Amino acid sequence: SASSAQDQYLYISTPSTTPVNFTIKQIGSTNITGTVSKSTPYAYNIGYGTDTQLMTPRIEANSIRSDKGFIIEADDMVYAAVRVIAGNNNQAGALVSKGMAALGTRFRIGSLLNVTANPYTDNHYTFVSIMATENNTLVSFSDIKSGALLINNTAAGNTPSSIMLNSGESFVMAVEGPTNANRDALIGSLVSSDKPIAVNCGSFTGSNAATNLDLGFDQIVSAERTGKEYVFIKSTGQADVEKVLLIADVNNTEVYLNNNAGLSDFTLSAGQYLVLDGNQFISGSLYVRTSEKVFAYQT
Repeated sequence: SASSAQDQYLYISTPSTTPVNFTIKQIGSTNITGTVSKSTPYAYNIGYGTDTQLMTPRIEANSIRSDKGFIIEADDMVYAAVRVIAGNNNQAGALVSKGMAALGTRFRIGSLLNVTANPYTDNHYTFVSIMATENNTLVSFSDIKSGALLINNTAAGNTPSSIMLNSGESFVMAVEGPTNANRDALIGSLVSSDKPIAVNCGSFTGSNAATNLDLGFDQIVSAERTGKEYVFIKSTGQADVEKVLLIADVNNTEVYLNNNAGLSDFTLSAGQYLVLDGNQFISGSLYVRTSEKVFAYQT
């Protein structure tokens, strides 16, 4: 599509002033080793296009892969992130690894909204990618919007069958336009597993307003690492683009905005999402308190 992936880089840095040894394990390929220090970060050119160690082409969605992704190990603390250019240099996105904190067994999916995108086309692509850390990991899917058409998975209806992954194996679930139900079909959907997995999700690409188009994805954390209290800081975008997305994981989740100490502003059911925009920030910040832990995304 017109929003296809282009240049992709992996960055490693560290607060350590002394050199730290690292290994980049390219799943299904060769390892890369090196050192990094506070004054000398490391950049690795992953490649270009829709079929790289980082990118899974559309034809491979809904299939188990043993030749995608990275596992990064180091002798001391390091940061790891990937950055991507797409769409004839019109879009860009970044993913920051959460390290061991990323691993869990229960994830609610977020992305750009696409609900007011006009037109809504195959440029609007929302995905979930999963990597297992242990053999014989059972991964299940639920709470996907009715009417959704998953890429390469029309026979299974709107929910993929459970899958079994071994360590380092990955799986991508995705939707795209112009099917109307696909706009927000994966938002609030549940990915659960019986052993720790890592999950990346978001839009490649998507829209928060009517005509904007961008990348918006990250590595997320599981339910137990989410919270009941968040402070969001507004950037410089227009109000309808400055979105906060809250997703409940359990029923009867009460949401309180800013300094509201009375009745809740909203009540959410499990998998239901709430969108707040720039108009609800006060002096550039938005304080959210909830009765139960919620997944929170900001774009």
